[in-house]
Amino acid sequence: MLERLGDQSFSRLEEDFFQVLPVVGSGQFVRMISFCEVNKQLIMRYLPPFAAILVGAVGFKRFFHFILRHGGKRVYFPAQADECSHRLQLHLSADAYVKLLEYIPTNRMLEVPSHWGIYSALRRVHIIMGLEDGLPDTELYRRYGVSHRYLVNLRKAEPGPKASRMPGVNPKAC
Repeated sequence: MLERLGDQSFSRLEEDFFQVLPVVGSGQFVRMISFCEVNKQLIMRYLPPFAAILVGAVGFKRFFHFILRHGGKRVYFPAQADECSHRLQLHLSADAYVKLLEYIPTNRMLEVPSHWGIYSALRRVHIIMGLEDGLPDTELYRRYGVSHRYLVNLRKAEPGPKASRMPGVNPKAC
């Protein structure tokens, strides 16, 4: 069973919510940020540890701007948080930066997840919410273009989200 915050159930979200990547500043982008903030702890469990820590430090809006700017690239993370602020326009506290560096290789080069990868994780959460709200498989096929096999595999994979199985990652602490 997924833990949700607020009353934003699947049925209250627009049908086309996760059919296309939202344009920054569009109404769909604003709704996506709102959806993420309301369901923050749940969504952070499906993000890579690096991304979950970053969201915990800067919030979803700044996180998505960072991903849109640097996603899909190898990015160098300087040794100091203030250098990171200047170089990457990513303003983190020293404590948050130290926590983030734990998930970055020793050469401080990180393959930043692409915006499509992050969006896919959010979409997956949305599909799981639909399953838990009792939406028929046929409706999920239609809305998301997913196959029967995808839903079977998704049901088998639950309830063990990726980040909750990784040592040292506690989404509530981010």
